[in-house]
Amino acid sequence: MKPKAYYELINLNEVATQPPAVIHLSDGDIEHIRDNPLHLKQPCHNQAVERHVELVAEAASSVVGFGRRKGLIRQKIRSQN
Repeated sequence: MKPKAYYELINLNEVATQPPAVIHLSDGDIEHIRDNPLHLKQPCHNQAVERHVELVAEAASSVVGFGRRKGLIRQKIRSQN
């Protein structure tokens, strides 16, 4: 049988697994988290994070290779300071 659409290429029932973050939790633990969501006291997204994401994205689009990207990022941070 020839697939007619891209989503027919993979049988998701065979490859779908639990997310690694919750694989060790019991059903009761997951229900508790669903009923009582986790509230973090520290902000997880701020301007510094946005700046670094932009810097990494720019480096990834301009140079090839881990070492060269790392060097470009370090040089830009040094020049900003």
